[in-house]
Amino acid sequence: MSVLDKSTVLRRRLLEFTQIADSTTLKILEFLHTQTNVKAIYDVPSKLGIPSTSFWRRIRSLRRKGIKFTVVLDEKRVGLSKIGFFLYDVYIPLESIPWKHWYNVHILSSIPSGTYILYYYPIMYGYRFIRDEIAKLSKREKTGFLTIDCTHVFLCQPRFTKYFDVERGKFKYLWKEWISEVKRILEDDNCVREEDECKHVFDVVCRDTPRDWIDLLILKELEIDAFQTFSEIAKHLHTRTWIIKYHYYRHILPEGIIKGIIPKLLYVDLTNAYTGAIIFRNRCIFGFRLKMFIDFLTQLPFVCAASLSSDLRTLSLQVAVPYDELIGFFRFRGFLRKYFDVVLEFNYHYRYFSRSTLPHTNYNPYTGVWVKEPSEVTEVLEGKLGEGGGS
Repeated sequence: MSVLDKSTVLRRRLLEFTQIADSTTLKILEFLHTQTNVKAIYDVPSKLGIPSTSFWRRIRSLRRKGIKFTVVLDEKRVGLSKIGFFLYDVYIPLESIPWKHWYNVHILSSIPSGTYILYYYPIMYGYRFIRDEIAKLSKREKTGFLTIDCTHVFLCQPRFTKYFDVERGKFKYLWKEWISEVKRILEDDNCVREEDECKHVFDVVCRDTPRDWIDLLILKELEIDAFQTFSEIAKHLHTRTWIIKYHYYRHILPEGIIKGIIPKLLYVDLTNAYTGAIIFRNRCIFGFRLKMFIDFLTQLPFVCAASLSSDLRTLSLQVAVPYDELIGFFRFRGFLRKYFDVVLEFNYHYRYFSRSTLPHTNYNPYTGVWVKEPSEVTEVLEGKLGEGGGS
């Protein structure tokens, strides 16, 4: 179709709306007609210079009059949300996965413990709508291995909070297994050999003449307490924090003086534009057990780190996890306090979701759900957590 034909068709379509739409609405329709990305709907107010409230009021008015919007999705899937299924100990071929025109299977990977399916869908549909639609679909289309129970749809994460036990025919919570694993690592005498228990967490390379005298002092401080912060080390050595950081990252780490875990940053996740770092101060666990415990913690999903912070407001606005699973995370955190003092450093990058890109600051880009007020979400979650904790 030539450019002239496209403009003619567009003009003819716009004329059909002249009786029900004003000039501003016609501009909106013309802009949307030229877009292929579903996320473009959020750029209309800034592109056309109209208030956000006025734009959404016109969109609702068009929907009430039966006007439907057809959006062509781009191949890069920009502006799409994603949800994942994790089927424990089940392996399903691609052709057996339910498929529908408004969502598509992007990844189907068989990992050692099961099958991981990832769906992409337009963010404007919303998390609950997709969950309900997939639930209807799964009742009709069954695989030869397992009926996908879509009431347990989670936001896509590298790891999940519970899995489907095929033998028992029900979902099992991972946080209960985490508690069992922590008990095994920290209390089971058969878990660690006596010679391993005597090993240091850090292997320090002995040097006759260290590169810098402050490097040696830093190593001595880490030998006393491997989980000291840079500011604490600087306070003990009566120097500035940036000097400690400089020597640590420029001298100690590059030369391989410390081999093993890196103090301070036990878990960092940058995949969803936020960063988490957990700090655990040890009370009575030393040596090789501590290293095994840290290796185990680094394998936990990020939502566990978020729940350790007790920041329900931030957590509720970022992840879509049922409240019963949040209770499980808080119980896991309470169990860890038996052995450790738990602290969390949390940094959320608001610049990715500013007013220039989203029409509402309380829009959850991970679930496609609009939230009224963060304080209301916090109150609801706290109430549900309180009810669950009491039971």
